[in-house]
Amino acid sequence: MSTGCVLGMSSIEVRKVLKLGSSSLVVTLPNSWVKMQGLKSGDRVLVSIEGDSLRIKPVVESQNYNLDTSIDIRGREPRLLRYIVPCAYVLGFDNIKVLTAKDDPSVVYELRRVASRLVGVNIEDIGNEVLNIKILVDHKKIDLKSIIKSTSIVVSRVSSILYKVLEEGLNTSLESELEELKDEMYKLRSLIERYIHTVGLRVEHIKENHIELALILSVLVLLSLANSMILDTISLAGKTKVKSSVELLEIIKNIQDIPTIVGSTTVNPSVKRALEILNETIIIQGRLEEILVSRTLDNSQAIIASKLTDVIKIYQVIAYSVLCVGLFGGVLS
Repeated sequence: MSTGCVLGMSSIEVRKVLKLGSSSLVVTLPNSWVKMQGLKSGDRVLVSIEGDSLRIKPVVESQNYNLDTSIDIRGREPRLLRYIVPCAYVLGFDNIKVLTAKDDPSVVYELRRVASRLVGVNIEDIGNEVLNIKILVDHKKIDLKSIIKSTSIVVSRVSSILYKVLEEGLNTSLESELEELKDEMYKLRSLIERYIHTVGLRVEHIKENHIELALILSVLVLLSLANSMILDTISLAGKTKVKSSVELLEIIKNIQDIPTIVGSTTVNPSVKRALEILNETIIIQGRLEEILVSRTLDNSQAIIASKLTDVIKIYQVIAYSVLCVGLFGGVLS
């Protein structure tokens, strides 16, 4: 039984705290408020802590609607589509109409090229010198945890290519594999950006998942940065045709698997695993610094060792972030 006092449009009630299961406590919602909000079982509510009080309000689910735009490429360089279409993609547009001159194969070529580098892009010829680009990605179903795992795998594979380049040189097969991985990373990064623009920055979404969201997005950015550094190192090694020392090759071999471990630890934050990554990377960093101080490397090898040190520091930042979430985000394992 509850007692209530209605003051204008407000209502103050005393309600009992009930036990649910072995450890959870619950409070039922006032029936009048539930009816007024049109809530039903399974609907979500946003609970915010405000000092000694709790504020509860319904989560406003996003409407299903298509965001359309158009691009007039007539009289312009078709190569511009390489930049315009990806911009529209990451900004969340679902349909992009391209106005083009009649029988212009270069526009179709550029659109197909762009579509091959993005996930869920379909090109439709709707006649009257109009092409329609349909984005089939449902932004609400983008799984950041899955993207984290895929990104970490790409970085690990790129690291393994660095090992092979330093061991045997850059060949056609490795160049081809590298281009495939670059395209895969571009697709993943574009999906992340589309998510941020369409879902990730909704206020209610941030309030509900702010710790998890901040961790995942920061790790994705840092993994992408690490990947760029490793690619720069591969480029340097390919141009200079440098052969690595045995010790440096051993260090690179130990680095290869760290990105996948970082990815799985981000998806399932663990204090223990974060500390293991920190300890391992600190040891590797120490070995790299010893090699640099010893002056046993030539200039190209020293630059590579220095770049790898920076990559290791990025992995340490990720481990520290996971550690913080594990300690203060309610995930202790």
